[in-house]
Amino acid sequence: MKKINTQKTVRTTTSQSTPTRTANNRKRPKTNVKIRQKSPTKTERTRTPTKRTERRRMVKTQASIERAPMKRITKQVVGPRSVRPPQVKRVKPTRPITTQPIRRRTSTADVLNFISQALNKSWDDYLICLDRFQQTPSRKNVHDLRVSIRRFTTVMDLVDRFNPDNMIRRARIMLKEQLSELSTLRDVHVEMARVSRFLKEVPEMKSFYDDLRSKESNCLKAAKKLPWKPNRRFIETAVNRAKIKLNARRTTTTTDSARQIVETSLDVAFDGLSKKLEPVTLADYTTIHKVRLAFKPVRYMLEMLQAVLPLDRRQLRTVTLLSRIMGQIQDLEVLMKDLVEFRWREETVLSAVLEIWLDLERRKTETAQRFIKALPKFGEIWKPIIHEQSGGASAASKTLYVLRHGIAIARGDASYPLDSDRPLTPKGIKRMKRVASGMRRLKISFDVMLTSPYKRALETAFVLGQQYGVGEMIQTCTALTPEVLPEEVIRILQEKYSTSRQLLLIGHEPQLSALISTMTSGSAGARPLLKKGGLCKLQVDKLQPGKCATLLWLLTPRQLVNIT
Repeated sequence: MKKINTQKTVRTTTSQSTPTRTANNRKRPKTNVKIRQKSPTKTERTRTPTKRTERRRMVKTQASIERAPMKRITKQVVGPRSVRPPQVKRVKPTRPITTQPIRRRTSTADVLNFISQALNKSWDDYLICLDRFQQTPSRKNVHDLRVSIRRFTTVMDLVDRFNPDNMIRRARIMLKEQLSELSTLRDVHVEMARVSRFLKEVPEMKSFYDDLRSKESNCLKAAKKLPWKPNRRFIETAVNRAKIKLNARRTTTTTDSARQIVETSLDVAFDGLSKKLEPVTLADYTTIHKVRLAFKPVRYMLEMLQAVLPLDRRQLRTVTLLSRIMGQIQDLEVLMKDLVEFRWREETVLSAVLEIWLDLERRKTETAQRFIKALPKFGEIWKPIIHEQSGGASAASKTLYVLRHGIAIARGDASYPLDSDRPLTPKGIKRMKRVASGMRRLKISFDVMLTSPYKRALETAFVLGQQYGVGEMIQTCTALTPEVLPEEVIRILQEKYSTSRQLLLIGHEPQLSALISTMTSGSAGARPLLKKGGLCKLQVDKLQPGKCATLLWLLTPRQLVNIT
């Protein structure tokens, strides 16, 4: 069709208009012709302003008026040689940080309903993690299954508070047996992850890594022998029974009693934790391990009950921080113990292991010091700590064993220019193994094994730790180096190891004989003859500088070897 030119005269049709003819001489139907007008330009467009646009224009004009004097001043001040004044940035007002509860307190029906839902969720999570573990027992799946078991047992403990039942208790015992089997597997996985970092730098650790893999396979075989299916059916029956009893308890439980049961269960767990904090000390890492075990139920209970109790995010962050620190100490201690107790076949491997062990001990000491500084944070989790952390009661009477290191490479050897690098000879290692066997026949036991950081003394401690199976008790003490005075050794024992009842000191001459003389006679003039591998037993009445001990016996290495 032809375009209609709007600039020409436009014809309008009416009812009396005559029809037009086309090129084919046909009549067009009568239609109304629409008039196409020219679209207006941007300047011709006019809109009626709304209230919103008028308000925006007023705000813009007001802002320009306020900024106008400032611009004029800057234009007047700034000249060809003048310096532009610094512009002051407008700082937005910050909102005050407030610690608000994560969720509101719920009513009684909601508390019981929440516990029932938590029981369902923990049971479903346990089944999911168990299926994943049985399919692929990887490190992550083992960790997830252990966490799900701990959360599941925490919920069942709370359910047992509302409805005591023997069936629920038996189910908890089954879950704890599964957890104990998985704990060893989890430790092996953590060790494998750490040792894999050293394999490139220390390829001699390959034998230790292979031993860890064999331990992993043995742990998996032991885990597969557990009665998973019968336990699963029994636990499911216990869960269904607990749900029925919880629903029946709603009609007989008041608001105050439900809240009191929840808070009492948390109070009992927290009081047990606060009692474990009293004897915590760096001298005995088993005290930190006991705190870690008592802290786990408190942690999972707080995480579960954050919808019921008035907890803020700061408290939960503190819980996560403390659990992470204690977990790092535990992981380092397990690896150090296995490094000591492993049967190393080559001496070159043992020297590399000593360096790794010293680095791990340094990390463990730093982490333990962080934990000691963070002890007041336990009072911020739920309630203030009633029992103050005192480091434990000092032992009035204690037994002190003094052992000289084994036969080492002679002083002045060109291969070992530093005296601290001289290791034990193969003969010295064999002799110390027989000495350790004689000590075990005498039924000698100790709480802590303090050794000099020198290589020959540390290797002696490794031999004893391997024979006794107490690699976690070894600690280095810089006060046992040859140049330190006996009075300094006594002071260190007073400050850090006052709670230990049985101590074993491994060091060098002439320091050890001077220490024995000082503690038995009050001066260093009456030194006994202590051969390499010789052992002395002292009974200390009260540890203090000067005469404070009685010499019970002193044995030579030949006497220790010949003990039957």
